Amino acid sequence: LCIEEYPPFKICDSGEDGTEIFNLNILRNYLFQNYLNGNTNFDINFYERETYILLGTPALTHATVTAAGKKVFCSIISPDRQEFLSINLEFAETKHTSAELTLCQNELPYTWNDTIFKVGTVSGDYVFRRQAASGCDSIITLSLVVNKKVATNFTDMIGEGNTYSKHGFDLPEQRTIGTFTFRQNLQTSLGCDSIVTLTLTVKEGLQIEIYPVPEICGDDYEFVIKYLVEPNVEKVSAFFDEKATAAGFTDISAQSVSRQSITIALPTNIRPDYYTVRLFFEGDGLTKEFRVNFAVLYPSSIIRQKWNDVLALQNANYNGGYTFSAYEWYRNNVKIGGESGSYLYVGLNGALLDFTAQYRARITRIDDGVTLFTCPITPVPHTDYTPYPTFVNANQYFTINITNKLGKITIYNTFGVLIREQNIIDGANQILAPNSPGAYILKINDKNSMLIVR
Repeated sequence: LCIEEYPPFKICDSGEDGTEIFNLNILRNYLFQNYLNGNTNFDINFYERETYILLGTPALTHATVTAAGKKVFCSIISPDRQEFLSINLEFAETKHTSAELTLCQNELPYTWNDTIFKVGTVSGDYVFRRQAASGCDSIITLSLVVNKKVATNFTDMIGEGNTYSKHGFDLPEQRTIGTFTFRQNLQTSLGCDSIVTLTLTVKEGLQIEIYPVPEICGDDYEFVIKYLVEPNVEKVSAFFDEKATAAGFTDISAQSVSRQSITIALPTNIRPDYYTVRLFFEGDGLTKEFRVNFAVLYPSSIIRQKWNDVLALQNANYNGGYTFSAYEWYRNNVKIGGESGSYLYVGLNGALLDFTAQYRARITRIDDGVTLFTCPITPVPHTDYTPYPTFVNANQYFTINITNKLGKITIYNTFGVLIREQNIIDGANQILAPNSPGAYILKINDKNSMLIVR
């Protein structure tokens, strides 16, 4: 009797050299129970079906086959009968899996699946052998990391009166000189306990005084920031903010403080604006920092004196390309009321500019809205030819002062048409303005020179 394709018998993969070793007694018991109805009075020989090589006799307990899918041919013999049986072998592989687990030391004891990791467990690879549903081994390799409690110590120093914000500490101003210990419980990036200890020495701070920054004009080559330091201060550095760096300022590193000042070069074609530099002082193991704001003003050259009664701002073609939207005028740093144009005219009633005073304008740039002063200008009197006022009403007399000269004046309109001609003498000459509003050209001649004004 030969029964083909008997329900498959599963064996476990040994995982060695492509061969599979299985327990013949397990197969025998399987046959006794499922095929022979519990009758064990049989001798069973096993053959490899394809080759009919004997795999096992009743005396052998284990057999080896070389690949999955083999069929085992069984010869079942008893005193009164012999039967033959063909069985398919199915190979259930031993399941190898891996896992990772990270713990903090203070989390022990810790239960993982059916295992308890006790206090004192250390990092390492732990192998667990379990039985899978197939009846074969399931091997789990656990990579365990036990992070210890972290203890970190820092030692640092600050000057008296300074705050401290480093290493997770945020301490207020320290007003007492000495050495102090601070502790705090933190967590690492992995969530484990971390005890941080700071030993902080508070020393007498660096004594530094920064003097006000002088007025800086856009056509200066450099400017100087002066300071006063105690002997324990050794070095100073200057670090410019992003805006100043973009404008061309260059950092200065670790300069001696022996000159009690730091000289800063002004970039070529610097844009008048507000800038910031950090002065960083070092000495005696301490540091101290000052934030210094400074303004680069428009050079006084953008103001032009027109005769003895007018100051005017030059336009974008002559002032570096700037266009302005608002104007204020100042005399000796006092605002002049009612003057909000691009020029300052003081000669309406025959007055002149104050040749002992300083004039400047406070102007607002159109492109970015920045408002800045110009550097001051002191007007200079013109004595050879002095026409004033330069702004007059129609048919109004105005005076031209001539010094040691005789000649003639001629007035033209802007089309070159002659309007009036008059001889002039040494001293004050009264000239009648044209009767129509507008701009006119005034030509003054003597036998040696000529002056043309608008």
